[in-house]
Amino acid sequence: MKIKTSNIWRIPNALRFKQQNMWKQAMQVFAKQGGRWVKTADYNPALFFDTYCNTTDGNVNSYAYDTIWKGNFVVEAGDTFEFEMYATTPMATLDIDFGVDKLRHLPVVDQNGKRIHAAELVWEQVNRWHHRVFNLDPIVGYVGTTAACAIEDDQPGWRHLFARNAYIKNRFGQIKVDFLRDVGFFAPHEPWPGGGYVNYSFQTKSLTASANFD
Repeated sequence: MKIKTSNIWRIPNALRFKQQNMWKQAMQVFAKQGGRWVKTADYNPALFFDTYCNTTDGNVNSYAYDTIWKGNFVVEAGDTFEFEMYATTPMATLDIDFGVDKLRHLPVVDQNGKRIHAAELVWEQVNRWHHRVFNLDPIVGYVGTTAACAIEDDQPGWRHLFARNAYIKNRFGQIKVDFLRDVGFFAPHEPWPGGGYVNYSFQTKSLTASANFD
């Protein structure tokens, strides 16, 4: 969404709406296009993860897993895990540790039937935002304790990912866990015990104000 100021079209830094007689910042803006609602702006914080693959042998299993969140939640019937990702590689994701195993090894797939494993090729997220939703019903009762961003591209060179709107939601669509806005739980650089680093070197990880590449 753009507004015209001084005869120039600009993207506004923030939009506000009135709720319970108070003006609040709108974190997401939608417009109706072709009979459906399409997101036109997103001001929620985005994770930025930057890492470098050092190997010269693309046949060696290389990966980078860095902790992004620590906490505790129980999976209940109807819960979903969802996030949006924008990456320079199809082999990038978010992952959760449930103690008994990592989500990438469990029988959970997204709306397109793809696993959450970073080794899965998700071409839809390369250089554009892609929304993934995982039904967690197969693991009801599991307890999540940490989460990570992950890249498993075996080719040498730089790899980047952005992630936003990373939530555990209940069956009513209400947010139970916000992995990026619960800033008190956001972890600084820390190799994830569920993966760590092999042939990758950490460069930077941060939360950005927004990442509007739509």
